[in-house]
Amino acid sequence: MLKNSKGICMKKLSLICLSLVLIMTVSVMTAQAKERKGFDMKKIEVFQNGSIPSVKGPAEWFTGAVRVDSVVPNGHESNISLGLVTFEPGSRTAWHTHSKGQLVLIMSGVGLVQQEGGEIIEVHPGDAVWFPANVKHWHGASKDVAMTHYSIINLNDNNQPDWLEHVSDKEYNAK
Repeated sequence: MLKNSKGICMKKLSLICLSLVLIMTVSVMTAQAKERKGFDMKKIEVFQNGSIPSVKGPAEWFTGAVRVDSVVPNGHESNISLGLVTFEPGSRTAWHTHSKGQLVLIMSGVGLVQQEGGEIIEVHPGDAVWFPANVKHWHGASKDVAMTHYSIINLNDNNQPDWLEHVSDKEYNAK
């Protein structure tokens, strides 16, 4: 460990200096932002659970009983679609793609996911699944156990799902 003539650890001193520089930089940037004309100190937003009504998953996009609970209102400035989706046993999405990809976080139950040409993969609470941009895929509950997941997509550049054909019973039961 390098020490100067007074015995101060140089590594710690460097970290302290770096921290002070970062704090000063943020302070200056914040002060400059406040001086700009029209600066608006925005407040955080809380989207109360249950403030957006649940909707039944449309039959054009899903097989079986599916409920979608939007967490962030449509058209919000975040450009994020965040929904809690609950699939009853045997329920699933149709094949679909996303131009910017999709992240799915499994919250409860037992789920199944598959990309076109790949194996069906069983997923469990705590698992996160990333479907890359423009990869044809589906996701849903197992045959005997419901599954709930958060679906997260970036809506920039009109990243709406491209819904395709339904997953057949033969495809679904291939596992």
